[in-house]
Amino acid sequence: MFVSAPLDGVLVEGFIDLLIDGPGGLTIVDYKTDDVNAAGVSASASQYRRQVGLYAWAVGEVTGKPVREAVLLYLRPDVERIFHDVDELMAEAREAVASTA
Repeated sequence: MFVSAPLDGVLVEGFIDLLIDGPGGLTIVDYKTDDVNAAGVSASASQYRRQVGLYAWAVGEVTGKPVREAVLLYLRPDVERIFHDVDELMAEAREAVASTA
């Protein structure tokens, strides 16, 4: 799903692989093809925090719905990373946008 939103004066655009509207809010799922195993997923996921934070912020702004969680789904058996700290992700995204504006 294409998402685009002006966030604090910066146009943010991206493609969300899957957006689920469920009880308590939205869940963003982003597929990753990184070659990682379960032990390396934390290091890999830290590289994507800003991306999913921006997605959560943009989707929340556009839909007016809360984003409950963001999931990085690695296309490997039993490897995923779920971010339950969506508010913190969005705060980090806001800081990144503010530093570029």
